[in-house]
Amino acid sequence: MNIECQNGVDNYRKYLAYDNEDQTGFYPRHLDDFINTLTEIEDTAWTKELKTRYLVNN
Repeated sequence: MNIECQNGVDNYRKYLAYDNEDQTGFYPRHLDDFINTLTEIEDTAWTKELKTRYLVNN
């Protein structure tokens, strides 16, 4: 996990008027969760390349 990025997200959340993502429109997600889900939905060459580039050996 990128600690600096997580700290930025946590600090940003402090200034939001609401806690609910649907109200704020702010949907922070971990990159590995996003890429794995995307690959499950769209199992194509570009999603596999994305996964290899950002998740393999991390």
